[in-house]
Amino acid sequence: MNKNIKRLFIYINFITLFSGCTSLFDFGFDLYELAHFRKDGSGKFEMVFSLDRMSKLMSLGEYMAQDHVEFARLLIQDAFLATGESLEKILGISKVTNIHDERMLYFKLSFEFKNISALNKAMAQMNINADPPDIVYFKMNEHAFVRTHTQAIPKLVEFYQGYDDSLTKSFDLPFFVRNMRYIIRYSFSQEIRKATNPLVTIPKDRKSLTIIQHVFDKKEKELLSSNRVFFKTNTPAKTTSQPLVSPNIP
Repeated sequence: MNKNIKRLFIYINFITLFSGCTSLFDFGFDLYELAHFRKDGSGKFEMVFSLDRMSKLMSLGEYMAQDHVEFARLLIQDAFLATGESLEKILGISKVTNIHDERMLYFKLSFEFKNISALNKAMAQMNINADPPDIVYFKMNEHAFVRTHTQAIPKLVEFYQGYDDSLTKSFDLPFFVRNMRYIIRYSFSQEIRKATNPLVTIPKDRKSLTIIQHVFDKKEKELLSSNRVFFKTNTPAKTTSQPLVSPNIP
């Protein structure tokens, strides 16, 4: 193990004892997949990579593992910028925006999609290094919604870990993402009748859902492909232009 990473790991234990964290795994990355789907299949999509839970560790990294922390920041930023540029070329994708805060604690890529087909093409581009080209990520009609194949994240970690340069080889990427959470938040024009994922939470208005999964947890990993939503169809669905609300990230 790299010497700097060893020192950093020891310091994480020190922080855990004196910062009120319950375990080492209070540190981690959060990846948000946020989307609002209108009844006609159009909507808005956001991908947010948050380093907020790593903030204390990153502040230590300024002194103890500066190269590794800086590498993590640059890796995410470059990936988001490159992806945003490629999405602008897809028919049916518009208003592509890349944002990162001044403290570099989160990165956001957002765009609007004209239909589900355009969204699937955008997702294929976003996961080009992890998935085969024929994957269909979203399906939707008046009765149901399906989100398939959300297992690209572990593959992307393996992809970046395979980079043939000394900095990437010394950066223990799996260690830093081992407690990574994949947080899905969808809102719909239709009212939700039921959703199949055991981890799902649905508010009283039944117009949205949230799923929080630990990507590398063996038990939860099996649930990544179980994201089916069934809509109520006995009453007319009200069309809304409700905007997507980003997570409350400081």
